Parts: sequence; structure tokens; C-alpha cells
Amino acid sequence: MTNEPETSSDGELADRISAWMGTGLLACASLLAILIFADRSDLQFFPMPRMWFATRNLHILFCCIMFFFAAVLLKGRGTAIAEREAPRPVFRTVRFFTRGGCHLCDDALDVIRKFQEWLPAVEVIDIDQDASLRRQFGESVPVVEFDDRVRFRGAVPQELLRRLIDGRRLQLDLEGQPSSSGLQAPSGAKAERSSPETRDRAE
Repeated sequence: MTNEPETSSDGELADRISAWMGTGLLACASLLAILIFADRSDLQFFPMPRMWFATRNLHILFCCIMFFFAAVLLKGRGTAIAEREAPRPVFRTVRFFTRGGCHLCDDALDVIRKFQEWLPAVEVIDIDQDASLRRQFGESVPVVEFDDRVRFRGAVPQELLRRLIDGRRLQLDLEGQPSSSGLQAPSGAKAERSSPETRDRAE
């Protein structure tokens, strides 16, 4: 069991602290801006302490510094949340076995790349460069391995690949390694219904 849930909880606490600090600085900077405007306009809401007049030339500088740090804290929190919620690879390795002149391989690789945000870098292997791989996969390319396990032969149906990634994401969630929200089909892509022959190719 990993320690990632605890790390995620610590990250959320740090985000909340940054949000509170950023919001507090923003409120103080806004109040200081109002007081500066009132002072420059000869308005006086209440008697100001002597220190206010002694540091009058630095008021605008202090105000700008507070606004700057408030923006940094609030922006940093938003970036951290976006990074946690962004899709991330759900497999450790993807190996794609192909050979020259294989049009089915080109089509399969295009399908895989539609889901690249959920996958690690795809290792493309030309079996024509290895006699043992030619004997093993020569009549089956494209062949796709996820984490050293063959999952597809001959084709990569988009719908089956989506289900495979969704299933792996659910498995990681159950193991205590939370992933981001559910996988959606790629924009502009039509869901494909797989034929019995195509299902038999996926192992």
C-alpha cells in the first residue's frame, strides 16, 4: 500500500493554508489601498496613528507588495489543484510492436495516441529488426503490451482501449492511488462497437 493518500491530504492542507494566507493578504492590501485613497483625498474615517504619517511615502510600495504576494499564493494554489486533477498515466509501460508497410499498425498507433494523456510514452518496436520478434509476432502485428502483458493483437479498438484504461484507473483507486476523474472519449472521436472477431484479438 502506498502513502499517496496521506501525501494528497497534506497537499490539500497546504492548499488551504495558501488560500487563507492569499485571501488575508488580498483583504489587507485592499484595505490599505482604501486608506491610501482616503488619505490622498483628505478624507479621514478615523484618527490615524503617528506611524501612518511617518511611513506615508512607503504606503503604495507596501500595498503593491501585498497584492503581489497575494496573487502568488492564490495562483500557486490553483496550479497545484490543476496538477492533481489532471489525467496521468495509469500504466508503467506501453510497448507497440509493428513492422514496415503495416497500415493496421498505423491506424492502431493513431488510436493509442488519442489516449496519450493516460499513457506513458509509447515504445514503438520494429519486429523486422529482431528475428525472434518476427517469429513471435510476425502474423499478428500490431501487438500492444501494457505493463509487459499483451492486450491487443491485429487492431486496437478505441472503445476497448478506453475500457481498459477505465478499468486500470478504477483498480488504482481501489488500491489507494487516486487518479483524476473518469476517462472521457476523445473529443471528435466516435465510439466504436467492436465485432466478435475484434474482441477475440484483445487478451
